[in-house]
Amino acid sequence: MNVGEVLEPPDEMAGPEGIGYAIPIEVVDRITAEIIETGDVEHPFIGVRMQSHFGQADDGAVIPGGALIVSVEEVSAAGEAGMLENDIVVAIGGKPIANQSDLALAVRLYRVGDVVTFTVLRDGETHAFDVVMGQRPADQQG
Repeated sequence: MNVGEVLEPPDEMAGPEGIGYAIPIEVVDRITAEIIETGDVEHPFIGVRMQSHFGQADDGAVIPGGALIVSVEEVSAAGEAGMLENDIVVAIGGKPIANQSDLALAVRLYRVGDVVTFTVLRDGETHAFDVVMGQRPADQQG
């Protein structure tokens, strides 16, 4: 092989074959029902940036501890409900949230306009917020 020589992958590795994308059936069911009912689909949006939050077990182990809200858009479903930066979402609709992926999936299970209770830790205290699911802005569709 010469320096700078570009090697081509073998034909069996040339395309995206073998890459899997999983969409939970609950999301597929919601979207399918909405398309059948209205002919279109609106994607729910709460208007936060988030990251996974980790806690510590009694034995010192690091454990998932919810989804930390890094920022909240002022004019958004979460902002209008009273959620703030540094809140930690630990449940949505009574279902536990272990990390940011759980939060993103949980939001997708609902429709725009649904009222959903978010359970949040703020300064060590538990709070409940009824969030009216907003619609994802057109510039963030995808």
